Amino acid sequence: MNARRLAALGITAVGILIAAYLTVLHYDARVPLYCAGEGGLVNCGDVLASPESVVLGLPVPLWGLFWFLAAGVLAWLRPGRERIRRWLMAWSVAGGVVVVYLVYVEFDVLHHVCIWCSVLHALILALLALQVYEASLRP
Repeated sequence: MNARRLAALGITAVGILIAAYLTVLHYDARVPLYCAGEGGLVNCGDVLASPESVVLGLPVPLWGLFWFLAAGVLAWLRPGRERIRRWLMAWSVAGGVVVVYLVYVEFDVLHHVCIWCSVLHALILALLALQVYEASLRP
C-alpha cells in the first residue's frame, strides 16, 4: 500500500470517528460536547444546535459520516482502477464545495465556528488536495 493511499485511508478513518461522535451527540443529549474555547467566535454548541445543522431531516454530521464512509470505500478500492480514481476525485471536489458552503454558513449566518466541524472541513480539503496531487503525477 503506497503512502498516498494510506494517507487517504487515515484521513477518512479520522473523519468517520469525528462525524460519528457528532452524530451520536446530535441524537443523544447525554453525550457530553467537548469543545475547546466555548464562547465568542468558537461555539460548537450553537453551531451544532442551529437550524442549519439539519439538512433534509438529517443532521449535517450524519451526512459527513456518509461522505467519509464513501470516500473510505473509494480509497480502499482505488489501486489500479482509473474509474475509481475519477470517482474519488469527483467525490472529493463535491466535498470541497460543501465545505466552502458550510464555512460560509458558520461565519456569515451563525457567526460561530465549531472546532470539530473545522477539523472535518480540513480533512475533506486534505483529501481533495491529496487527490489533486495524485492526479498531477499522472501523465
